[in-house]
Amino acid sequence: MKFLLNGLELGTGTDFHIESPIVGLEQAPIRMGYGDWSGRDGGYVSSQLYSARTIVLNGFYIGDTCESADDLRYGLAQSLDIRQSLPLFITSFSNKHYFTQTYIKDFKMDIISPKHGKYQITLIAPDPYLYDAGDGSDPDSGWNELPIYKLIGGGYVTEYDMPVTWTPGTTPAVAVNTGDIIIYPQFKIVGAVQNPRITNFRNGKFVEVAITTTGPTDEIIIDMGQRTITLNGGNILSYRTDDSTWWGLEQGDNIVEFTSDGPGDINVGTLRWRTAYLGV
Repeated sequence: MKFLLNGLELGTGTDFHIESPIVGLEQAPIRMGYGDWSGRDGGYVSSQLYSARTIVLNGFYIGDTCESADDLRYGLAQSLDIRQSLPLFITSFSNKHYFTQTYIKDFKMDIISPKHGKYQITLIAPDPYLYDAGDGSDPDSGWNELPIYKLIGGGYVTEYDMPVTWTPGTTPAVAVNTGDIIIYPQFKIVGAVQNPRITNFRNGKFVEVAITTTGPTDEIIIDMGQRTITLNGGNILSYRTDDSTWWGLEQGDNIVEFTSDGPGDINVGTLRWRTAYLGV
């Protein structure tokens, strides 16, 4: 396997070799409350949730000279800053790419000889899931984007003179979640729109924004995962209607519909999501 940790390459074909075991790429730990009933058989289990993920990388380095070995040690240490998030890209043996944000928890680097040493890097990933990393080096390349056209009817009006002018119609879009879990997407609208609503018919849920004042360059972002709604970066969560429900893309096909009330509204928005996996 190969890793790109905060810009530094480790693993196959790099200066920093990886040794087994590689720890923490399976399903994240499960946490729950549980116990035995008092005075009768059996017990109870509360809600089960995933905890943060701990990833441990063990390996060694060998320099051609004492100076190059020093440079390798220095470069590795300099890549593991504390108090900041360290992006981690993972390339599997089958050349699939995954991504997560991590924080350094522990770092050991034992000098075995002037040119040779071993290291152990312990990372904490607060998000328990691993995400599609696209090309394996740019996290933005892992996003899926799907245009969602405003739902309008089609056909023609028969009372008009011939020839008949056909009006193209649109249908709901199909967003396919190929990951292991429900993933909460973003929906972006750029342009004039009144009371936009985005609906997932897979689970029957929708989010509607009761707003009538946007212009041709305004940008509304509905973020299902962060549970935020912004207009040009400013918070407009209070405009979310009371009957709205945050929703996610379930595994497989999801039929998604965009509607709004203004006759001159923008006719398309963009649904964005990153495919997530429980482990690799």
